[in-house]
Amino acid sequence: MNTTRIPDLLADVPLPDTDAHIGIYIHIPFCQKHCPYCDFAVVTGMLHTADTYVDALCAEIRHGAAHHAPNPPVTTIFLGGGTPSLLRARQIGRILDTVREVFDVLPNAEITLEANPGPLRLHHLAGFRAAGITRISLGMQTFNAGGLASLGRLHTPQDGYDAIAAARAAGFDNLSLDLIFGWEGQTIADWQADLEAATALGMDHLSVYSLTVEEGTPLSRAVASGATVLPDDDTGADLFLLANEQLTAAGFVHYEVSNYAQPGHRSRHNCLYWQNGDYLGFGVGAHSHRHDRRWWNVRDYHAYLQRIAAGGAEEDGENLPPATAMGETMMVGLRLLEGVSEAAFRQRHGVALAEAYGGILAEYIARGWVSHSGGRVALTATGRLLADGIAGRFLEG
Repeated sequence: MNTTRIPDLLADVPLPDTDAHIGIYIHIPFCQKHCPYCDFAVVTGMLHTADTYVDALCAEIRHGAAHHAPNPPVTTIFLGGGTPSLLRARQIGRILDTVREVFDVLPNAEITLEANPGPLRLHHLAGFRAAGITRISLGMQTFNAGGLASLGRLHTPQDGYDAIAAARAAGFDNLSLDLIFGWEGQTIADWQADLEAATALGMDHLSVYSLTVEEGTPLSRAVASGATVLPDDDTGADLFLLANEQLTAAGFVHYEVSNYAQPGHRSRHNCLYWQNGDYLGFGVGAHSHRHDRRWWNVRDYHAYLQRIAAGGAEEDGENLPPATAMGETMMVGLRLLEGVSEAAFRQRHGVALAEAYGGILAEYIARGWVSHSGGRVALTATGRLLADGIAGRFLEG
């Protein structure tokens, strides 16, 4: 048995050695309903073809392992979607068994399954745990019935409470909950109630997202027509700050702009992304990143199945120029509480951080948006409110 210790994924940002380990992302596209704000690669009404899709996934995983060999050890696996919990435990088990057959998965790897509360029951969760899932990420979004209706969700607040209880009963000691703020009609009191519910339930990890209007979604059309009116930016900032205040008071560490964790429960898989590490993605629309090359699969479900039958699912890709790779290290690394290590940046990119971005950093430090201490640069509390805009500057060069 491989007893390699999982490296401390938070010791340095970004990972100085991209050959040390990789993560694996597996996309499960099936949903009961396409939420109006979602722009992910999902399909509805196709769950009856799940075995066919699992066949294709397993074929792609085997091909990918051979094509990219030699592969470093796998430290995290993340099954996202879509709604992966719509699959049967035997199907999840078959996917994970295939990964283990062709990759060196570390014994203490973090293996996450995204789930929706509605159809989730104890026997489903017990089956997932037996299949090898170690962490559940529950897409609750809100405990407010009106908010769930506004977001187009099918589950009820009680479904959420029941799913969390069932996950604990099944033996899961690493539970994450997704919450969304900024939906139509939401008040400060509504958001405070959501935060209080999440902390009272003893969650290990919380992902707290501002509702984003993605182009081409039903939500974007509703906002453009005036049929839906979302809270303004000032209200959004107030909601963000309230989350930080309440959750840190409850013992959570605000370790990434949108993520909070109890000690020892940061999402290892997502930390790999934020450290600009390497990962392989499998399934419809999945993205991969390896050795400063990025590529992605076709998003259309039927086209994906056809491409796998023909020998591959990759739609396109690109080799990242050094300036882009450095910009992405800054863009994702600054989202973390620890920020970006100057030593790791030099080791990764062969250039000093000050040489690459001295002017931008000096400006942001003067504005109070970025701090520079202990060989690291990081966003300040004020900077976190402006994280997306700040990150964009590094990609511009």
